[in-house]
Amino acid sequence: MTKYVASLDIDELKSIPEVYSLAALKRFIKPLLAGLGEAPAWFYVSPRRDHVVVPRYFCTCKDYTIRVMARRHNLSCKHVLAQKLAELTGSYRTLFLDIDEYISIVLEITRMGISPTLRRLLYKQRTRHKGSSRNRRR
Repeated sequence: MTKYVASLDIDELKSIPEVYSLAALKRFIKPLLAGLGEAPAWFYVSPRRDHVVVPRYFCTCKDYTIRVMARRHNLSCKHVLAQKLAELTGSYRTLFLDIDEYISIVLEITRMGISPTLRRLLYKQRTRHKGSSRNRRR
């Protein structure tokens, strides 16, 4: 599967409507860990569910569990493919976290399917950026 995902280029990924729309919405979060750099797993945030995506390898979505791991019908899910496209095109957001926040988010997503911690931090980041741009305009 890793070879399959790695072999796809930008044009091939963009030709898959589900993949392109996910990546275009900037729903992927690339965590950057304080003192450690890039985290091994990214996050995908949708209106109802969150997912942990290990680039080219794994996703916590039901489609991956059922169709990729159990039934072996697909080589990957749309989140793994869209994460690659998001990374290649820069269509993602970064979030600086300490290791405890990162672990909490991964545990929340795997246990509940959604991370209140991640959403709170993203909201704080968004409002912080909006506030700083307002101050620059004055």
